[in-house]
Amino acid sequence: MSFRKAKIQNFSNSNLKQELYEGQGTKKGLHLVCGELMLLGLVEPGEDLMVSLEMIIFVGIIRCYDFIGMIKKLIERLKSNQGPKSLKDLYAHYPDYRDLSPDDNDRSGEKFDSLLTELFIDYFKRVPAVRRHEVLASWNFDHPKAVLEWVVSQPDTDIATAQMIYWRMEPESVRDCEVEEDLPILEIVEQRIGQGFYQDNGLAYDPRNDERYNAVENNTEHTPEESYPAELLKTREGRHIEGINTDDGIPEELYPAFVRLVRALGLDDIYL
Repeated sequence: MSFRKAKIQNFSNSNLKQELYEGQGTKKGLHLVCGELMLLGLVEPGEDLMVSLEMIIFVGIIRCYDFIGMIKKLIERLKSNQGPKSLKDLYAHYPDYRDLSPDDNDRSGEKFDSLLTELFIDYFKRVPAVRRHEVLASWNFDHPKAVLEWVVSQPDTDIATAQMIYWRMEPESVRDCEVEEDLPILEIVEQRIGQGFYQDNGLAYDPRNDERYNAVENNTEHTPEESYPAELLKTREGRHIEGINTDDGIPEELYPAFVRLVRALGLDDIYL
């Protein structure tokens, strides 16, 4: 049995690249074996490893098996791809809310708010950041604030979207009145907007000219720089996204599900 000696030095956790040094013989085979055995947890970075031809063949078989499994999954996905072709098709039937019934004790809307939050979050998970921004540009702030808290907590939300939500919530009034459901949203944005947390898709937003409204001036007692993080005061150049033009800021493709929810809870007189 022929052996080759190799040492695994370091690897990057982010993309699982293995760097192989001090190797002899067939470097590709050594790299493959060392990388696979390390990922399987059989060796540690920095260990000396005696690699045989049989081990290279063994790892090759593992790789081949993984490839076949991947092809099988792809075929299964293609076979099962008989679902809705668009979000409009999806929400035409989903969720159906057939298990719900009107509850005279829930006229406060707590159940409705909870289910509407779930519906919006499900929708926002399915759409790109630009569409998320477009919907939120026409947001009805009577909708559950839990939706906004979820949005500003997502790293795939655009930085302009987070900034727009922040200023449209009128931060000075929220603090003065100590609005409990609004404060966490402001705090999340303040903490994360300067840390590179959000995506930047080149969307435009100007807090001093938000549909001709100077949100900075109207929410500042002292100088803005003393009151707000610098990133919140920036004017972002880029593509201007108009808000959607629908009733109550409900996206067109989501509206059938919204109507089913309202009617299932017997709240037609309030929301329709």
